[in-house]
Amino acid sequence: PDAFTPVAGADGPADTDLALARRTADVVGARSALVVTRNGAVLAVEGPASGAPLPAGAVTVDSVGAAGFDRRAEQLGELVPARDAFGLLHQAYMPDATVVSVAAKAALVDPVVVVHVVDLGVTTPAGDGASPAVFPHLLVAVGEQAHGGVVELLVTRAAAAAATAPDGEAASGSALVVPVTELFVADGATLDYANLQVLGSGCWQVATQANQVGRHATLRSV
Repeated sequence: PDAFTPVAGADGPADTDLALARRTADVVGARSALVVTRNGAVLAVEGPASGAPLPAGAVTVDSVGAAGFDRRAEQLGELVPARDAFGLLHQAYMPDATVVSVAAKAALVDPVVVVHVVDLGVTTPAGDGASPAVFPHLLVAVGEQAHGGVVELLVTRAAAAAATAPDGEAASGSALVVPVTELFVADGATLDYANLQVLGSGCWQVATQANQVGRHATLRSV
C-alpha cells in the first residue's frame, strides 16, 4: 500500500483538539483570535479568550472549500498555482482553506494564532500500513493601511504534549504534511508573520509560502 493516505478532518468530539490548540497557542502569548484546524479542516474559531467572539470590525475568519480555487474574488490559489506533484496533490485533497482578513486601517495589537492539528499514523517495522497525508491551506489578507500579525503553528498531539510538558516523551508515528500559505499585504499595510512546526521526527513536511506585498507595505516573515 502507499505510505501515506490523504485524510481530512476527523470523527469524534473536538474538545481534545481544541484544548490542545489553546495550550499550544498560550505559549505564543496574548492573541486577537485563535483558529484551529484538524487535518486541514477548520474545527473552531474564537476570539482572544476561550469561546469569545472575534474583535468586531477588525478581523474576520472564513472557511472556503476546495471549490474556492475557482473563486478569484477570494484570491484563493492566486499565488500558488499547482506546478508540481505536491501542488496537484494539495489542490486535489485540501479540505478547507482558512482565510484570515484584517480590515483596512485596522490595527491588531496581538496576533491571530492558527493551529493546525495533525494526526499521526503508525507504520510497522516492515513498512506496512498507511499514515495520514494532510493539506492545510492558509490565506491571509491585510487591508490597506492596516497592521496585523499571524502566527501559524503545525502540531501533532504527541509532539505538542511533549513540547508543553516538562518531561514529555518524544512524538511517535508519521505523517506527510503539505501546507500552503498565501500572504497578501495591501498598500501601506504591515504584516508580521511567523511559522513554527512541532510535528516530530517521524513526519515529513513539504511547505509552500507565497507573498504579494503592495506599495509602501511591509511584510516581516520568520
